[in-house]
Amino acid sequence: MTRAIRKYPFFLLLLPVFLLVHIEAEYHGLINYPLVYNEILFLILAPPVAYGIAWLITRSHRKASLLALVLLIIFYFFPETKKYLRLAFGESIWQSYSLLLPVALALIVIAAILIRRSKSRFESTYAFVNLALILFIIFDLAGIVSKDLKKKPVATQQLNWTKDDCDTCEKPDIYYFIFDSYTSSSFLREKFGF
Repeated sequence: MTRAIRKYPFFLLLLPVFLLVHIEAEYHGLINYPLVYNEILFLILAPPVAYGIAWLITRSHRKASLLALVLLIIFYFFPETKKYLRLAFGESIWQSYSLLLPVALALIVIAAILIRRSKSRFESTYAFVNLALILFIIFDLAGIVSKDLKKKPVATQQLNWTKDDCDTCEKPDIYYFIFDSYTSSSFLREKFGF
């Protein structure tokens, strides 16, 4: 097992699995999966595309896997990085695309040059990344299971109230405004039949 973890780039499969499990752990029970199939497919198809681009640059399967990992980390985590920088620094140069895109491109070029010139077989890097992603997935799955175990069953109450219970009662001046963030009418009709 340890030999396989050092030899094969399982991280190209584990990284999108980690992202999907992590998103589920964060938003457990809130995701309507039929609405996000395209996004899930997009996340799953990114590693083969990144590997193909990296192989054209390196012409080596081991080096292409590592360069694909760099590409995928930038692809998957660029929006979160930008969001974090925006929260930390506000509307400054530090969160602007005019700075972040050249920095990301420079990181890709530097990584490509270093990986391509290296004589290493990257076995320890493979082992570290594979094991780290396996552990992250296990922790997130444990979090999902613990949320399910802690969830208390909702007591079903039978409400015996009807409209006719109080015809003469004065209604209170209470108004509830519920902003549901509904989408367009055509989307509601198409996806929800509403």
